[in-house]
This record gives sequence, C-alpha cells and structure tokens, in this order.
Amino acid sequence: MLRYLIQQQRFDEAYTFTETSLQYAPKDRNLLVDRGILAMQFGRSEEAVASWKKAADSGHVTASLYLADEFDREGKPNDAIAYYRKFLQQIARQGSENRPAPGKTIAIVLRMAECQVRAGQADEAVKSYHLAGMLAAQTKESKLENVAM
Repeated sequence: MLRYLIQQQRFDEAYTFTETSLQYAPKDRNLLVDRGILAMQFGRSEEAVASWKKAADSGHVTASLYLADEFDREGKPNDAIAYYRKFLQQIARQGSENRPAPGKTIAIVLRMAECQVRAGQADEAVKSYHLAGMLAAQTKESKLENVAM
C-alpha cells in the first residue's frame, strides 16, 4: 500500500499510512526508514532523524547513512562522523554480495573524511583519505583514488 501511494505521488496519505502502521508495528525498521524519508519530504527533519535513529539502533544499515547525511547537511560533523563510521562498520560485516558498489563506499569514506576535517580531526581525516585511496586502488576506481590522494 505504501509503495502504491508513493508511486501515485500521494505523499500526504503515504505519511499518514506510515504513522498508522507504526502503531501496529513500532519496531518495523523499513517502515521507520520510509517514515523518515517522507518526513524529510515535508521538511520535518526532527521527525526524520527520530525515525532513522530508531531504525539505525535496531541495525538498519541504510538508516545510519541517512542520519550521517542529514547531520552532515545540518553542519553537525561529529554526529555525521559517528553514523558514517557505524554505516561502514555495518557494511564491513556484510557479505560482499550485499555491500554497496565500491565507488559508493569510497565516496562515503571521503564524505566522512571531509566531516573529520571540519570537526578538527586532522589525523582521523588523513586515515580516512588513505583508506579511500587504498580502496580505490584495489577496485580500480582511478578518479576516486585521485580525489583521495
């Protein structure tokens, strides 16, 4: 039903549907992530963050990335770093078939490094840039390797 409402661009109804559904399944990680996405669509970043935190706390990998990106956007680099790190730790534990494409992973490491620079964590940023460079070299992502170096 949620997918149908979103495909029909009936976002108000989709958001209401997530609210109602969460009353019956308050720990449904995917529903929490969807609610966060819809909340952001209406400019309700606090609600989005709250939903994504619940999903991330229960192990939803993508929720950690949404949180990191939102905190980065809000200019909260320390919070963003924590969730970028959590995301990277989560995908490291997954099998290679479930991981994002190498280019996406490298881009996330680079975003974390940029947050570390803004947070005054120069030593950690250097390590992250080095990690991104190593991953790029191993996966033959030469453009990203140049960015990392």
